[in-house]
Amino acid sequence: MVGLSRLSLLIWCGVLISFAASSEQGSDWKTVEDEMKFEYNLKRDPIQLKTNFQCNSCDQILTIKVFDVDSNNRRDIAWTFEDYSHRIGHCSSWFKQQFSDISADREKIWTVVYEEGEYQSRIKFLCNHVIVLDFVIADSIGNSECEKMWQMDTSWMEIEIGELAVEYRTAPGGCTSLLQSWKHVVLAAEGELSWPISYGSSVEVSCEENYFQAGDNVVTCVGEDQFIGQPKCSKISKLQIGTFEKLNSYLLISTIILIILPVLNSIYIYIEAPYMKLHIWSWLKR
Repeated sequence: MVGLSRLSLLIWCGVLISFAASSEQGSDWKTVEDEMKFEYNLKRDPIQLKTNFQCNSCDQILTIKVFDVDSNNRRDIAWTFEDYSHRIGHCSSWFKQQFSDISADREKIWTVVYEEGEYQSRIKFLCNHVIVLDFVIADSIGNSECEKMWQMDTSWMEIEIGELAVEYRTAPGGCTSLLQSWKHVVLAAEGELSWPISYGSSVEVSCEENYFQAGDNVVTCVGEDQFIGQPKCSKISKLQIGTFEKLNSYLLISTIILIILPVLNSIYIYIEAPYMKLHIWSWLKR
């Protein structure tokens, strides 16, 4: 009986530890207080906002305000729940454009990504792991402030929620590798990519030797090791390999002929030209 009691105690301890661990993992969401301001570097860490909202009061607007290290140079990212139109501060018109492919689910997880590029930067929105906006930071609508303002650091953040109930967290790490279930799929440009890649980033894929692409050749990271796109590599049969080799031989022969023919023609003209001139001159003298 003593042994059984100890076993029961160990089982209960295991259950409690598992419950504590799962509670801890789910506790990374934090409640947003309206107009709360906190340190957050959007250029370094994508942010996620969770809303559970049905359109009972459709005039609600959710606004993310970012500031530089001195809490100056405010830039807003705002969107309305009436028609899911949005505005990027200093860059786009006031709620003239709408998100695309918004989920019909009541609970929505919005991921906001600032992607800094060598030639141009972007702000990307994902809603429930679907890209709904890919906005290029560029001077537009006659406003030269767009690039200038967004080049500044993003060290502070304030979230204005109105009557909405919103939670936030730092978005979990992006995609760390291609999926193991994608057999024989490899990066098209190995060595030019640094893992992990952030939300909304796309990579080109290809197949190992003796396999051909039978699916998508571009995949996009939309969550923690979650991608949009279904690459597939199928093995090339021996018959296909033989056919390809024959085609390559025919192409090589055709290329050689196309190169040689003009050369032979030029040589022929060069050799025959004096005789042709002599023949024409003799005919004219008759």
